Amino acid sequence: MHKSGEQQKEGKGMLNNILIFLLIWIMGFFILAGVLYFISRHNLWFRKYGLTLFLGLLVMGFTVYFTGYFFGNISGGSSLIHAIGSAFLALFSSGRIMVMELDIGETGSLYMNELYRMIYGIVMFAAMVMLAAMVLANVGGGIIGRIRLIFVKTVGTGKNLYFFYGLNRDTVELVADIHRKDPCGILFLLSIRDEEYREEKDRRDLENDAFQSGAFKVVFNPGKSLHFIVRAAEKCKGETHVLCMKQERWKNESLIRALCGEAEITDRLHLYAFYETEKSRKISEDEVFRKLDVHWTQPEELSARGLLLSSDFLKIFPDDRCVEGRIDGELRLALAGYTAANEVLCRYLICGVQAAGLRLRIQFLGTAEEMQKETAFFFQANPMLSLAAEMELTGIEPGTVDYYRYLLDEKECPHAVFFIGKDMDENVQFVLRTAEFLQRNGKNRTLFVKAESTGMERCVLERAGAVAFGCREQVCSYDVLIGEKLDAIAKSVHMYYQRFYGVDGDVHTLWRKAGVYEKMSSRALALHIQWKARCAGFDLTPGTPDGCYERMTVSDGKLTENLSIGEHRRWQAYLVTEGWKNAKPEELPAGKNKDALTRQHACLVPWEKLPEVSGFYGIDYQYLDRILVCSLEKITGEAGYALKRRRSENESG
Repeated sequence: MHKSGEQQKEGKGMLNNILIFLLIWIMGFFILAGVLYFISRHNLWFRKYGLTLFLGLLVMGFTVYFTGYFFGNISGGSSLIHAIGSAFLALFSSGRIMVMELDIGETGSLYMNELYRMIYGIVMFAAMVMLAAMVLANVGGGIIGRIRLIFVKTVGTGKNLYFFYGLNRDTVELVADIHRKDPCGILFLLSIRDEEYREEKDRRDLENDAFQSGAFKVVFNPGKSLHFIVRAAEKCKGETHVLCMKQERWKNESLIRALCGEAEITDRLHLYAFYETEKSRKISEDEVFRKLDVHWTQPEELSARGLLLSSDFLKIFPDDRCVEGRIDGELRLALAGYTAANEVLCRYLICGVQAAGLRLRIQFLGTAEEMQKETAFFFQANPMLSLAAEMELTGIEPGTVDYYRYLLDEKECPHAVFFIGKDMDENVQFVLRTAEFLQRNGKNRTLFVKAESTGMERCVLERAGAVAFGCREQVCSYDVLIGEKLDAIAKSVHMYYQRFYGVDGDVHTLWRKAGVYEKMSSRALALHIQWKARCAGFDLTPGTPDGCYERMTVSDGKLTENLSIGEHRRWQAYLVTEGWKNAKPEELPAGKNKDALTRQHACLVPWEKLPEVSGFYGIDYQYLDRILVCSLEKITGEAGYALKRRRSENESG
């Protein structure tokens, strides 16, 4: 009986030990998980302050060791030599924290003191955790990012998620701006393993710059890792944004296609991709991309749209030649350093300045051989460009004697020059020299320069009277890419046409469902509105409409007619810069005024000949332009803008 009782006690003791052992392991697991979660959530904080805190903990560790060595081995009595020896031993032992090698037994008899053991354990544990956190945060590469992503896709998050596919300076700028605008958002850089070292020489510097804005790196395989993004998006209670910004833009399209096939339909997953202009039509017709909220754009397009929507662009408006919505005379715009990459800007310029009576001349500056090569595709792909503008290869190279003579020729000199060469620094130098030359000769020309960044040179450009556009900070921003700041009026334009044709829905839903081509068409019209407003003697400004513009278009038939002609010319310019051609109604499919496959349209005729086309189809096309012109105040009003009457110089107050 006695032995049986002892065996029972031993069995209970062993069971208790096992339970304690399991409990400690479970507690350790949760502590480890909690520490990893805390480190992954506050990665940027550890990057900034981890070293300072770790040094503080090393000092505390030194104090703990010194206390143990000095007071735990005091049998021989205290002395200066004993204190110095304890200090050096404490320094040595503190250094061992760096390799996580600890031994409390070395501190002598004091290790038996429970309070000392508790302090020792807390300090050393904190020091080792901080050391591990520093290593993970600064050297861990994709480890900390993977940990953070695992937590997100497992337990979810209420914050917004941002995934960046493609690492370059544009990505880094966007990461930094998103971190400023949405500091609580979680940012992931999707790094492809096989492109780790061949995509960019300064990849490590780019990554470090992105890490400074709180981004996480995640090693990503487009063919196998999509479920991580999809699962994270499903668990995210906020909004999930996937931004494809690779310079090889076909890869952006491939990833978007894969995500559209993998993810379920949701309003909280938003996809953004830089795409190739040549593929806009195929993308627009592909039903796969209509499944999710996909935003197709280009840095070049955002740059051009930002310029045309700016108040600086109106510096080229010929106020002295504008009467009742009509501009009689020439407008000469010169493009210096044109390359095929600037085709988007050229198209938007041609569309953005159309008006009744205006003769538009686009002058290409550069050697004849170079410009023939660069403009070949644009001219051949758009055979009816002459309907919108006169395209001239001047053969004049910037910086030459002929160039400076050309600037002084009143009959041929441009009203505005756009410096858009590949070398951004060279663009700035050209514009500064041009501005100085014009100033010395008492000439006033509007100068625009495509710059890489708005830095110290911006002040220099402003003093020279030049306008910088297309800067990375202007294009790669939260407001432009995600907030769609440039699309505010375009959305209202799209909504206007949907209502006109009897389609119901709210503006955001209808815009999200619109195809690439529909959005491009609405944007082109929206970009021209402030030019139309200026033709009518109004300014487009943020505010509430006062009805003045609408009353004027109703009462002034001549103004409305000229604005309508200007709108038809803008529409023509938009189509011919997209490769469309004129066709007789008999040459088109029965009952159709256009053939999208061959890009032919019956309405690509001068304003005066539109009634003939209207008679064939039974639709008054001139009326459609007039009703649009009269509705501009309502369209802009829905976007938060107003058309305000401009005061003449002799008006006061």
